[in-house]
Amino acid sequence: RIIAVNSHYFNHEYERPEEEDVACDLLNVREFWEELEDEIKQTENRNVLILAHHPVYSRGQYAGHKNGWRWLVPPVVGPFILGFHQNIGGPRDLSRPGIENYRNRMLGLLERYPGMMILSGHEYDLQVHYFEENYHINSGAFSRARPTGKALGTRYRRSEPGLVAIHFGSDAAITAIAYGIDDQRIFVDQRVPLFRAPCQPAAEGTELPKNIGHI
Repeated sequence: RIIAVNSHYFNHEYERPEEEDVACDLLNVREFWEELEDEIKQTENRNVLILAHHPVYSRGQYAGHKNGWRWLVPPVVGPFILGFHQNIGGPRDLSRPGIENYRNRMLGLLERYPGMMILSGHEYDLQVHYFEENYHINSGAFSRARPTGKALGTRYRRSEPGLVAIHFGSDAAITAIAYGIDDQRIFVDQRVPLFRAPCQPAAEGTELPKNIGHI
C-alpha cells in the first residue's frame, strides 16, 4: 500500500487553517497524524510505502552531514554557517523547525509499526538506511548529486547521479535496485536486499529482516 504525505505542509511559513471551514478532509496537524495512523493500521498483510518529499531519516547534507568543506572557509564564518544549517536551518534544511517537528513525530509513529519503507527525494544523493526496524530510502540524485554520509544501519549510499527502484519478488522478498546514471546510459550499480521472503530462513551471519507484511 502506498501512502503519500505532503511534507511541504509542515515547512511553509504561512498561517494554516485549524478548523474545517473549507471543503477539505484534513485541515490541521492533529487530524493529519490521526488519519495517517489509521491508514497504517488498515494495511494488515500488506507492505507499506510512505512517500514524502522530505526524508525522515537522512545522512545527507540537508541533515547536516558531509559538510566538512565549510570548515575550510575563513575562521568563525565556516563554523557559524555549519551550525546554522545544523541547528536553525534554511528553507531546505531538515533542521528547520517545521520539518524537524514532522520528522520527530514521524519517527515516533514508525516505532510502533516496524517493517515499512519510507521513500523521499529531497537530498541530492541516494541513500538506503535500516533504522529502528524500518527502511529509509532517498532517491534525489537523478541529474546531480552531493556527498552523503553513513551510519550503522546504512545499506547503500551514492554521491553520483542515479535513482533507486523497489522490486517486489513473487516470493515476497523485497530488493532496492540502485541505478547509476552517466552521459550515455543507466546501469545497475547495486542490488540491496531489504526483506527476505517469509518462508526463507535467515542466512547465517546476516540480519536481513523477514517481510512481515506478507505473514
